[in-house]
Amino acid sequence: MKTKDDLYPLERIRKIQQEFRRMGCAQLRDASPQYTHVLDLEIVPRIPGGRVAGPVFPVKTDNDMLPCLQALDAAPPGAVLFIHNASEQSEALAGDIFVTAARQQNLGGLVVNGAVRDVDFFPELNFPVFSR
Repeated sequence: MKTKDDLYPLERIRKIQQEFRRMGCAQLRDASPQYTHVLDLEIVPRIPGGRVAGPVFPVKTDNDMLPCLQALDAAPPGAVLFIHNASEQSEALAGDIFVTAARQQNLGGLVVNGAVRDVDFFPELNFPVFSR
């Protein structure tokens, strides 16, 4: 049985991430529409100059942290964890502890279609976090 590390070799993902971070979003979309997806969301970076690239590991929730924690555990190194909160009134789905864990697991970044907390702490971690 293959593990999540076998499916996404971290060395290959890191190389691709470095290449992609040097390009703009429009360049990436034009060059590889089959691999890039534009999110029509009001998402902003929570660290200055934040960029994120990598395979997306999506999870959908409705203000429930359990699916987020399960996804954090299951996401392979290098993946960008994308949390979609279906609730219109989002509770904070990530904060300093969650982001620290994502960084320690070598994830490529965190995108939350919802609320996050502890945003003043994120620049210290030098880990890309985006949220609505």
